[in-house]
Amino acid sequence: CLQVHSHKLLWSKLKSPVPISEEILRKKMVDEEILSCMKDVKSSEIQKSIKEGQSVTLRANIHGASDIRWILNGQELDNSEQYKYGVSGNDQTLTIKCVSQREQGIITCQAQTEQGLIRCQFNIDVTLKSSDAPYFLVQPRSQNVNEGQNVTFTCEIGGDLSPEVEWLKDNTVICVTPNIKLSRSKNLYTLEICEATIADSGKYTIKARNKFGQCSATSSLNVLSKLHLYFSLIQLTAPLSKGFKWLFLNSDFVDMVTDFLSPSTGTPPKIEALPQDVSAEPGKFLTVAGLFSGDPAPSVQWVRSGRTLPNGDERFHVDNTADLSTLMISGVKEDDAGAYTLRLSNDLGSDSATVNVHIRSM
Repeated sequence: CLQVHSHKLLWSKLKSPVPISEEILRKKMVDEEILSCMKDVKSSEIQKSIKEGQSVTLRANIHGASDIRWILNGQELDNSEQYKYGVSGNDQTLTIKCVSQREQGIITCQAQTEQGLIRCQFNIDVTLKSSDAPYFLVQPRSQNVNEGQNVTFTCEIGGDLSPEVEWLKDNTVICVTPNIKLSRSKNLYTLEICEATIADSGKYTIKARNKFGQCSATSSLNVLSKLHLYFSLIQLTAPLSKGFKWLFLNSDFVDMVTDFLSPSTGTPPKIEALPQDVSAEPGKFLTVAGLFSGDPAPSVQWVRSGRTLPNGDERFHVDNTADLSTLMISGVKEDDAGAYTLRLSNDLGSDSATVNVHIRSM
C-alpha cells in the first residue's frame, strides 16, 4: 500500500507543469542583448601620416553603407569645400582640401549596414611641411654717394622659416652704432648708414641661414669725399703740356684726373654681387640673381656645361635689366644641380662669376 502511494505521488508530480524561473529568462534576454550589441558595432583602425598643407583622400571600405557620417575627434564634419564626402565603389571617401594641425587626431567614418553599425577609424598624424632654405627676392644694390649723405641697403628674403640674418662689412660682422641701424619688417631687411664718411666705403654682405640652408649677397659702397666732389666740377680745359699746374691733394682726385684724361670712355663690366651657393627642393621654383655694372651696358649670358641658357628648355628663363640679371628655373629637378656661370662683356672688357646650385633630396 505504501509503495502504491509513492507511485501515485511521483506520477502526480510528473503530470503537473514545472514553471521556468523568471530570473533564468531575464538572464537569457540580457545575454542575447549583449550578443546583439556586439554584432551591431564593428570597427577598424588605420594609422596615417600626412604632411601639413597637402590635400588627402581617406577611404573607408564599407559594403552596403547608409547614413554615412565622418567625425573628427568626436565632432561630426559637414560636407563642405574643405571636407568633401564621396563614394568610390565600396569605398566611402572624405577629401580634405588642405590639411592643417586641426586634423591631428582620430577621424572616424561611421555607417549603418545589414550587419550593424560599422566604424572605420583613421589615426591621423599631421607633420609640418618641409621648408625652404632662405633665398633672395630682392638683393641689395651697390651705391655711389657723396660724403655726408645717408645710405640705405635693402633686401627681401624668402623662405618658410625666419632665417638668422647678419650684415658684414669687408667680412667683419656689423654691430649697431650711433650712425648704423639694422632693422627688419616681415621679409624686408635694411641696413642704414647715417651721414656716410669715406671710412664707410667697402663691400657690404648680408647672410641668411636656417636649418635647411643659407644664402648671401654682396654689394659695394663708394663714398666720394667733398674735395673730390669739388674738383669734379672744374672744367678741365687747359692742357697739361702748356704748364698748367695741378695740386694733387688726395688719391681720389688723382683717380678722377686720370679717368678724365683717359682716351677711352666708360667702364668695363663688373659683377658686383652674386651668391656662391643656392639650394632648392625638387619641384620648387629657383631664382638666382646677379648684380653688375658696366658702361656701355654689357652683354649678359648664363652658361652651364658650356651651353648658353635657356638652351631651348622652357623651364629656364633669363630676365635682364640695366644692372641685374636673374636666372629662373621652374619645376627644379635633381639634374639641375651644378655650376652656373654669369658672363659679362663689352668693348672695354669682360667679367664672370659662378654660383653652385644644390638640389636637396626629399
